[in-house]
Amino acid sequence: MDRLLYMPWMRQTIIYLFALLLTILCAAPLFWMALTSIKPDKEILASPPTFWTGEASLDAYVRLFSTTNFLDYLQNSVTVAAAATILCIFVATLAGYSITRFQFWGRETFAATTLFTYMMAPIMIVVPFFILMRGLGLNNSHFGLILGYSAFALPFSLWLLRSFFQSSRFCFLIVFFTEIF
Repeated sequence: MDRLLYMPWMRQTIIYLFALLLTILCAAPLFWMALTSIKPDKEILASPPTFWTGEASLDAYVRLFSTTNFLDYLQNSVTVAAAATILCIFVATLAGYSITRFQFWGRETFAATTLFTYMMAPIMIVVPFFILMRGLGLNNSHFGLILGYSAFALPFSLWLLRSFFQSSRFCFLIVFFTEIF
């Protein structure tokens, strides 16, 4: 068996088979969810469950769009997620570059504190964060959600961008843009 693994084509075949198996395992729940969405109600709750339906129906989608405010909810989610992502990337880029490239007092302490907050479980600060948001009057607002999501994602983003700015690839980008402009 060991000799077979040293053959390049055998190793590559095993890797591709493992990747195919992993893809099937990851895609199976999504496929099952899509199939369940077109089944009639009686077939969804049938025991034993059926894999393929004989009578596909789009009634669930009709009910989704006609009886709920799904498009409003989707628009809210996309707006909040996009704004939180843009804010987080903007702040993390400025802070990560500053921590990496500038010399100032407390730089390493700030970096260590960022890593420490990244290691903390977010559930530990949910209640204080709620009290803060209520005190600022940001409950039930998009701006409060954007600030909350950004605050929870910022330590990871900052640490990731700090590592990028410390890498040699970033130095090559600086040299490249310096030569062009």
